[in-house]
Amino acid sequence: MTERPTHRQIRRPWLSGRLLDRSGDPISQNVWTDLTVDPDYKTVARSRVGRYHVVTVWRGLDPHVFETRVFTSGPEPFCLRQESYATEVEARAGHARYLSLARMAMFWRTAGGFVVIAAVLVALAAMCSAIAG
Repeated sequence: MTERPTHRQIRRPWLSGRLLDRSGDPISQNVWTDLTVDPDYKTVARSRVGRYHVVTVWRGLDPHVFETRVFTSGPEPFCLRQESYATEVEARAGHARYLSLARMAMFWRTAGGFVVIAAVLVALAAMCSAIAG
């Protein structure tokens, strides 16, 4: 029986660009490989708003060192949005922006949407009363 290679022994030919740590300093492929399997190092921020998951991670691939993705939950999760960043500061700002958009989407899907529909129905009822009366 042959032994499976460890994550450090696997060569990744697609890693032809520079590899960077979270502070933007160059690192070796072995260090990058070790860091990619460390969820505490890799995860910058993770949030959930209703059915939306906003996840920001370190990828370490120049120039897309960080990435934010917005997923929907459910039986078949779907990536709605994806954006890359060069620095952790930009990534945290992008995460906050997408978190705000997810909150607005949930607002309009729940109470906010009903408020608008109720206002339209009240206006229509008033118009009908004015026409009939």
